[in-house]
Amino acid sequence: MIAIIGGSQSHRLLELGNMRSERIAPVKTPYGDSPPLHRTDSGAGEFLFLSRHGESGYSVGAPFVNYRANIYALKELGVESIVAWSGPGALDDAYKPGELVVPHDIIDETRSRPSTFYAGTGLGFVRMRDAFCPRLRHALTGCAAERTGSPVQSGVYVCTEGPRMETPAEVRKYRALGGQLIGMTLCPEAFLARELEMCYAALCFVTNYAEGLRDRPED
Repeated sequence: MIAIIGGSQSHRLLELGNMRSERIAPVKTPYGDSPPLHRTDSGAGEFLFLSRHGESGYSVGAPFVNYRANIYALKELGVESIVAWSGPGALDDAYKPGELVVPHDIIDETRSRPSTFYAGTGLGFVRMRDAFCPRLRHALTGCAAERTGSPVQSGVYVCTEGPRMETPAEVRKYRALGGQLIGMTLCPEAFLARELEMCYAALCFVTNYAEGLRDRPED
């Protein structure tokens, strides 16, 4: 089974009734309860949907999402593949707001999020040569290119702690490290899915330029 983890504004799909689905009660896990999930059938097959930031507005900020409960619950429900959506900013002029990107690698700049199921076990040496599932990335890239009518880029996603945005100096640092997109949600999601042997890839909608890339007034 496939699961979709919705990012910012995904709650609107539920609030506006754009997704006909069966609501599943929160799943009890060793890491706390998951949010409610939704089982739906797109016509092409059944999938589960989880709104990462809550079902009523943006109620759970990226640093405070219970990533372990979410991923564990999906595994318990029989999920084998996860498509996550995220709305990062662009660290590179080659990426423009409004574009879709399927990242191929990730830099973890988070600081305080529980990021493993192996705490206290002496285990957890999991290879991350392919940070995102190549098979699922290929499928997402092809589908997105078909929908948009233009090639879909890959990219290196930098995940920061939040909830504050990055300073211009930090943006320069992340660019120097090879980062091309910057957001707050794909870590530790991608790592936790790998620990539970689930295929995971992300579809990103570029929302803005990172601080310092463009001269813009304070909001």
